[in-house]
Amino acid sequence: LFRLLSNGMPDPAFSSDGFAATPVGSSYASVSGVEIQADGKIVVAGTGVVNGLEDFAVARFTSSGMLDAGFDGDGIGLYSMSDLNDRSAGICVQNDGKLVLGGYANFGSGGTGSNFAALRLNANGAPDTSFDGDGKVVISASDQSDGARSILLQPDGKIVLGGYTYNDASYYDVALVRLYPD
Repeated sequence: LFRLLSNGMPDPAFSSDGFAATPVGSSYASVSGVEIQADGKIVVAGTGVVNGLEDFAVARFTSSGMLDAGFDGDGIGLYSMSDLNDRSAGICVQNDGKLVLGGYANFGSGGTGSNFAALRLNANGAPDTSFDGDGKVVISASDQSDGARSILLQPDGKIVLGGYTYNDASYYDVALVRLYPD
């Protein structure tokens, strides 16, 4: 993360030099979304690697650019959606402070297909068990590959995942999945 002053220079009040970074997982990580909570904390969603597999990842920073230990004990959470590679595509912050991530979870021998996936976390980083019983849901739109590339919350609390689905005719179609708040 970078925080810049209005003149484009790094803000020294943010992580002492205007730049905050942290390793997530065991090798590489990527970012798919950033949100600022009502209390000013910064939530970064993406993908991290654990034991050679990609998982949903979240890091939460204080408004001053330090990792927030109130989130999953160290400011970083890694969440497996399947036994194969999973990738986060974005994050939303609900009005109650809960976090919702969307993306995809792989399935099949060697990860030959994927499904839409959504994860909801409590403000402390723990999976929200009021969301599908374990905090996560995986939805198949086809028997091949599909998944979310974006996520948004409707005013009524419903979750919309926008992405793709393979249509068995050698190309992909746009797909939307809408979930109830629970």
